[in-house]
Amino acid sequence: PKRNAWVISKFMVKDWAKEAELSRKRLGHHLKVLLWHNFDPQNPDIEKIQKELSGITDVQLGCSTYGTAAAVVAVESGLFKMIEIEFNILNPHILNTIQVRAKKNGIKLVLRSILQKGFLTDAFQATEFTVHKEPKKNDILRKLGAKLSSFAREHQMAVEELALRYAASVTKDEIILIGANAKSQIRANVDTLEKPALSVSVLSEIERIISQLDPTLLDLRQWK
Repeated sequence: PKRNAWVISKFMVKDWAKEAELSRKRLGHHLKVLLWHNFDPQNPDIEKIQKELSGITDVQLGCSTYGTAAAVVAVESGLFKMIEIEFNILNPHILNTIQVRAKKNGIKLVLRSILQKGFLTDAFQATEFTVHKEPKKNDILRKLGAKLSSFAREHQMAVEELALRYAASVTKDEIILIGANAKSQIRANVDTLEKPALSVSVLSEIERIISQLDPTLLDLRQWK
């Protein structure tokens, strides 16, 4: 790894001690963060687990969360120095809820699902997709996708460019996490993120488009 790079290893809470030790052996001094995958405040053993994890001092602790409630608990727990949350042009709500408190507590936020599992791309919107388990909710998502596609075309952008530039325009110190299948995708994403921030008028129109959207529609655990 390059100097000052973030090397992060995720672990499932069920076997956290075993997985953490394995990560240490594999990554050695390069390991910077142990990330609790899918932090669940409803876990009946949460207090016991948190007490055990608080004894880790050689690396920082982080977690990934689903939904606003879990993210809020993670921020307020005092246990984590990095928290990974869902964020994209359709779902800025979690970041808006915890951003100020996270910064005050010295927590680095990592934003995933920027393209909502590929939903926020021209290629995906060109298909007759079925993503949600519930047909009515899938119909809502189809209409929303069509509206965003039309809006992006009006501004001479692909949907993915709109989504990436939105993320870059409204975030501050957060880390934007983007998946890629090839080096060319990485280069294209970097080029997009280096473009100017979206205008205030474009951001206001996006806010209008998503203002009535039910955030639960975007829970990827309910998608196929």
